[in-house]
Amino acid sequence: MQTKSTPISVIDQSGKKRVIVEIQHFAQFNGLNGTSPPVPTTKEYFTVGGNPLNPINDGKFQDVLTDEILRVA
Repeated sequence: MQTKSTPISVIDQSGKKRVIVEIQHFAQFNGLNGTSPPVPTTKEYFTVGGNPLNPINDGKFQDVLTDEILRVA
């Protein structure tokens, strides 16, 4: 499975700028006509320190371990 990581600038609850990472997973399928091009599947979000994040809505993320809310800058 292939992946692509993209940094995203966010602001924490105290106003400090931080960076999180979006990981996009891709899958390829083998069929009778050969291999398909990579198809995007799931996305995962992490802090630079490795904490998992849940996307909430409207560009907001919640740190699973600390409950801190981060919003896209």
